[in-house]
Amino acid sequence: PALCPGEWRAAEDEALTEAVAFQLGGGFTTAVSWPHVSARLGDRGFPRATSQCRERWTKSLDPRLRKGRWSSTEERRLFLAVRTHGPGCFAEVARHVPGRDGHACYEKWTNVLAPHLNRGEWSHEEDQALAKLVEAHGLGKWGAVARGLASSQAAQAAQAAQAAQGEGGSSLKELVRTDDMCKRRWAKLRKTEVERHKKLTRGTRRALPPKLNRRLRAAKISRDDFFEPNSEEEECDGQGDGGGVEGGGGGDGGDGVG
Repeated sequence: PALCPGEWRAAEDEALTEAVAFQLGGGFTTAVSWPHVSARLGDRGFPRATSQCRERWTKSLDPRLRKGRWSSTEERRLFLAVRTHGPGCFAEVARHVPGRDGHACYEKWTNVLAPHLNRGEWSHEEDQALAKLVEAHGLGKWGAVARGLASSQAAQAAQAAQAAQGEGGSSLKELVRTDDMCKRRWAKLRKTEVERHKKLTRGTRRALPPKLNRRLRAAKISRDDFFEPNSEEEECDGQGDGGGVEGGGGGDGGDGVG
């Protein structure tokens, strides 16, 4: 039978949990035979691949998984494990941090614990560079934005290192901002502007379809290019036309920073 597409349903999660429990005899201390688990789900009318069953269990349903805030003990374990295995082997690293999978360890290390991260206050020059990069790459391309910011900072660090060496000093260590840091900083910088825009457009414009709105934003076209000023809209409302802008709703809620 064809594999079940899309997200897992509650009935499938229940069947997977029962299949794993059957494999382990009610405990969670030995290895699981995922081909047998996949076959058991297929027998119950939920055909899922072996890899799908393993990923769903190990990343979502395993009761040993820990989620939420990391403890100081977990952070120390992660730091020592990365020093032992390197920052490219998070499947091995996760073995030293019970309850956290490789993806969780990667995210925690990359965005929080890595020693090369710049956790200091954002400078005015960084804010300006961030604005230029967002304009160049667009909202949502935070990986490209972070790489561009790192490149510009690397060039500045190289110049500063040359100047320091010329004066008998030592080279400076380069610190970087992650894509998550760039996203959060942009949201903070643009919060006032975004809220003001939402307040001005709420109830005064006919809401456009979300897909069209995304295309307009990509092309840097404003909704003002499609609608007349408010005064003329009000005149249209007074004519009793049921298809006018009256009851236009709350405006577009998707004008956030992405």
